[in-house]
Amino acid sequence: MMSEYHGVVYATIGPWRFIGKVGAAARRRVRLWESRVRGPQPWSSTGFSDNQTPSPFAGRWLFGSCADVDQGAFRRLRERVLERAQRARRGIFDANGRVVDINAAPCSGRWDVDPISGARWPVDSVFAKNPVRPGDVRFPWEIDRLHQLVWYGQAWRYTKDAGWITVAIEQLEQVLGEAPFEHGIHWRDGLQLAVRLHSIVALADLCHDAPGWFHQHLNNAVVAHALALRRQISPHSEITNNHAIGEACALALAGLYLRRARYVRRALCRLKIEVHRQFYADGVPYEGTVPYIRFDLDFLVLLVLALHAADRSIPRWLLSALEGITASLAALADAEGRVPPIGDGDDGRVLRFDDEPYLTVNESLHVAGELLRKSFAPRTPSEGFALWLLGPASLAPTERVAEAVHLEASGLVHLRRRNLDVWLDCGPTGYGSRGPGGHGHNDTTAIVAHLDGTALLHDPGWYTYFGDTKMRDRLRSTAAHNTITIDGTEQARLGGTYEILDDCQPAGVRIRQIRDDLTYVSCGHTGYDRLGKGVTYRRRVLLEGRGPWRLRVTDRVRSAQTVNVEAYLGSDLPWTRVSDTEWYLYGGHRLRLRGVDVFFAQGRPAVPTRGREGSRSVLSRDRSPPRG
Repeated sequence: MMSEYHGVVYATIGPWRFIGKVGAAARRRVRLWESRVRGPQPWSSTGFSDNQTPSPFAGRWLFGSCADVDQGAFRRLRERVLERAQRARRGIFDANGRVVDINAAPCSGRWDVDPISGARWPVDSVFAKNPVRPGDVRFPWEIDRLHQLVWYGQAWRYTKDAGWITVAIEQLEQVLGEAPFEHGIHWRDGLQLAVRLHSIVALADLCHDAPGWFHQHLNNAVVAHALALRRQISPHSEITNNHAIGEACALALAGLYLRRARYVRRALCRLKIEVHRQFYADGVPYEGTVPYIRFDLDFLVLLVLALHAADRSIPRWLLSALEGITASLAALADAEGRVPPIGDGDDGRVLRFDDEPYLTVNESLHVAGELLRKSFAPRTPSEGFALWLLGPASLAPTERVAEAVHLEASGLVHLRRRNLDVWLDCGPTGYGSRGPGGHGHNDTTAIVAHLDGTALLHDPGWYTYFGDTKMRDRLRSTAAHNTITIDGTEQARLGGTYEILDDCQPAGVRIRQIRDDLTYVSCGHTGYDRLGKGVTYRRRVLLEGRGPWRLRVTDRVRSAQTVNVEAYLGSDLPWTRVSDTEWYLYGGHRLRLRGVDVFFAQGRPAVPTRGREGSRSVLSRDRSPPRG
């Protein structure tokens, strides 16, 4: 019998793709059998062992590969780049909020050892399912993406010191040689191969004038990664997400580097399908997360640059997708280029040319804007990503015009008032309008408010995927977001690590600009229909003023039977209680609760309203930032 989750998958991808699961499973079993019959093989056995000729693609992809780095903006970044490269050379990396020293215990020189538990990841075939996880898989994946190869390439351009290309090859060989080809954590998962492939090709591009032995190693590595990626690319029979986007872009990049037209054709065909599947008409990815928009955007940007470098025509559908995604990300960014952590994220970047904070997307907006010849970035780029990709900025920053932005297909709302930004997630949980959660959270109707980048009302974002499942579920839960629960129930039931069942549908969004200084938003959802108590729920938001501002949120719940309504509040600022219904937040902000009985949980107000048959529960919040 089909499980409830598989029923949701079937409804999301349709019968023909679902039938494809049989073929995908069969191919996996055949490849597992082949790997066992063939036995462990070194990764280098897949490459051109004697090819020392640099790829014709190298030196043509990124502006910085042939730029005069002793002048202007490049010279100003020199010390920062070299310091970062020196740190990586010593084996010290930042991964998932921690400093990891590869050369210290418990890793002790190994890249496949979990830095928390000290356990080594199993050396099993990547085609075997359900590997044992000795820790949070984000640690080895973040480290083995080898972002530092880009830093070594930058250092080579500045110094022409052979030590940089030597350490690049040494670390590449260490990571790839810790397990046989297509075995172990470093070869598992197509997205990680895709990101690492971008780093390898970027290194070859930046060091195009390095000796032949260096290019021999990189040529072999690109061949091996392209083969592994082609065999692990996300199957059509799954609910695809950003993994499929990144994998297709990386396979196309490998094809351009290796001059293998069949890789490019196959990758572009797959990418066209995924772009059509995965993005709403407003340009937002359908997997229910704001932070991953930039991840998708950077993959497409780098592919456009690669096609141009290889003198290939750029498909119109690709440029159209690039413009739609860029416009949606720009619509959600504040005046400094920051976005809220709505949904999952993992600090992932495709190429790390700079230290721009993960939730700041100004550099990516600028690069995409330059390619499209339109201004999207709110500030002039300064971190280095845009400089190394395209050179000095030519477009002026864009001006914020609209005070109320509604991305109708995805349901995201952004209210702008100078240095105050308010976001509402009024859309589905993820993977399309009827799909399971994926990277989305139970945050339909949740509100986020930032003043000068400080979260007056916050979204907690994410913490872990695999390291602490209880914490992951807590951060995905309704109670972790600035919205309500009824009878202590999730607005949609949580499933596995990336599963939220299709219980909650948005119930229409209305936006009215009543005056120049007064905006009204109404939204709701059907997540509590399954209680069988005739519940209807609407949230109304009023943003008023020109500074100081008043933000009023009213939740209206109607029910045929008695229900218990709890409203949840979260802020990055400390709370000071004045009374049961009034609180001060640091910085002079004031929060008032009206029409409710107030209870307390873990030092923060939880606000339940005991409803009666036919009654309404109302929660209002006022927030008045100080003048000036």
